[in-house]
Amino acid sequence: MNHWLEKLNVRERVLLFGGSAVLLVSGLYAYTYQPLLEAQQQLDTAIDNQQRLHSFLQSISGEVVQLRETATNAPASPDQSLLGIIDSGSEQAGIKPAIKRLQPEGQDSVALSLEQCPFDPLIDWLVALNSSQGISVKQINLSREAGNEGKVKGKLLLGL
Repeated sequence: MNHWLEKLNVRERVLLFGGSAVLLVSGLYAYTYQPLLEAQQQLDTAIDNQQRLHSFLQSISGEVVQLRETATNAPASPDQSLLGIIDSGSEQAGIKPAIKRLQPEGQDSVALSLEQCPFDPLIDWLVALNSSQGISVKQINLSREAGNEGKVKGKLLLGL
């Protein structure tokens, strides 16, 4: 190797060593420094997203506390049965067509079977039942409907 280098003139040696140095520096940049910069940018983005989420959750935490305090878990009115409250409430929530079976389970529980039920209105209805009537979910078993985005099927057990 030394013999080959000695055959090169000064200009060729300078070009060879200079080119090697440029190649080494660009290789170090491309394979070490640039990936580190990209990883740092991804981490910065993730931190910014987490901070925005934290700020949002902090901003609504007061509302959550207020809703928890104002929610009265008053029992259902004695003039209307649990079955009647659930039946009429499901109609108002727009999920009545999805209820395939509504069956009493004792005096203070009702079992529901759902098919192709829109998930968001179902959850809103369950929250409304709990806050206004004191009817809570005792058991829940839901799964996504295949091919129907946003729709679920399953069974619920609601009770006082």
